[in-house]
Amino acid sequence: MKLLQNFSHFLLEASGASQEQLKSFANQGSLILTSKDLGNYMELGKFKYNAIFTIEQFYGDVDLLLAQIIAGLVRLNPDRQDQVLSDPEISITPFENGSSTIEISIPFEEPLIIIPDADGPISWRGQKWTMDEKDISIAEKLIGLLGEAATTV
Repeated sequence: MKLLQNFSHFLLEASGASQEQLKSFANQGSLILTSKDLGNYMELGKFKYNAIFTIEQFYGDVDLLLAQIIAGLVRLNPDRQDQVLSDPEISITPFENGSSTIEISIPFEEPLIIIPDADGPISWRGQKWTMDEKDISIAEKLIGLLGEAATTV
């Protein structure tokens, strides 16, 4: 639930709220079984959930915070378009003292990545595994390619 944690930290900074003013949790979670071999690691599955964030006694500029939420979401979760996740839903309750309570619901989908580890806590396919981050290796040069790429018309 790294996106939940990262977005919580982002909201604290963007809103200027204290830790006591921000509540966050995962709701309506589901596990998607994928079992994909992705080279250096396995994607065992995905965790899809609604992250709920509530900021109480917010005295700042609500429109500014909404714009920051969009910008922060694009930066922290750039794969949203590929994951076909719905847009955030927001409820704002203004109070006479000038404060507001803001509730934000954001769907997230996070891969559950595992790598082989003889001492790992996960037993799967006759092997021990441990949790890890997605490690994307980028090729710096190609060796052993001959000929031209085929094209079809």
